[in-house]
Amino acid sequence: METNKKEHLSRPHPLFNRLILFLLGLGALIWFLIRVIPKPSRATYPCQQAAFPIASAFVIWLTGAVASMFGIKYMGKIFARYRWIVLGSSALIVVVLSLWITVIPSGITDSFAAVQDTTYKPAVGFDWKPGISNAPIGEARGIFPGRVVMARNPLATKWAGNWKLNEDQWWLDKNTDVTKVNEMLSVTLQRLTGTKKDKDAWDRIFKFYNQEVRGISKQGYKPGEIVLVVLLGACIFVRVPKLPP
Repeated sequence: METNKKEHLSRPHPLFNRLILFLLGLGALIWFLIRVIPKPSRATYPCQQAAFPIASAFVIWLTGAVASMFGIKYMGKIFARYRWIVLGSSALIVVVLSLWITVIPSGITDSFAAVQDTTYKPAVGFDWKPGISNAPIGEARGIFPGRVVMARNPLATKWAGNWKLNEDQWWLDKNTDVTKVNEMLSVTLQRLTGTKKDKDAWDRIFKFYNQEVRGISKQGYKPGEIVLVVLLGACIFVRVPKLPP
């Protein structure tokens, strides 16, 4: 008895199943109409091809349910008086529904006299080929033409990734080890210029720039001159949270 009682309680109520089917059909119909009416060519999308049979079945069921509610009382009398008309109408409905289910989904743009979508044009003529390895493009420039240097130290940052905490964001000074950052800058300057001291590296950079760009030979930095430093933060997107006042 207890087992049968548990099975009876675990089974969903028939009304619940009907409600789920009704909502599923209604949702498929609304989704199909909202997507296809503005742009009929969307009927060829996989999602619409999946929704169309469900929506069609829902429309057929709804039509039958409504017709039975209002016409079941008079169906016998009408069928008796207009038997051939009823049979012909039924055959016509079957033909229309068959066309609706089979022909219209595959060519709905033609069925509704819609204009073909010409906005999409597939790309053709892919003839790109990779260049030759170790063959730089352009003219190499610099103190040592073409030289590229890089410095990396994972210990230069201390951020633990607590991006939800305003008091622990990656750009805060406490999460940056300035000493290690200065060490990386020093190594980079010396490798770029081929020197062993930061002072000699800066002097060589300024003398090269003055000679190549300004036409001034053997002149380094002079007090009062303005230097612009551009920092390129590639692939860094920052959303600054609203901090409390």
